[in-house]
Amino acid sequence: MQLTDILPLERRLVWLDGETHDFVKPEQSYFCELGIIVIEPDGTVKEWQSLIRPPVPISEKASKKHGITNEAVKDAPTFKQI
Repeated sequence: MQLTDILPLERRLVWLDGETHDFVKPEQSYFCELGIIVIEPDGTVKEWQSLIRPPVPISEKASKKHGITNEAVKDAPTFKQI
């Protein structure tokens, strides 16, 4: 069963999910992971995900929450490169 069987779509549905390097100051947070799911009205699904190297270290609190460490993103592209 596909989503379009339950929820017929007239337009493309895009789901965006991200994880950030810190939870203390949202206005100064940087992405360390970004994922996108696109569902077309015909049921076609496209997915994309990437780790992102933020310009500052990922806090220990954030790493404990989402499991993404500074080691995991050390060779990842920056947001600008993506």
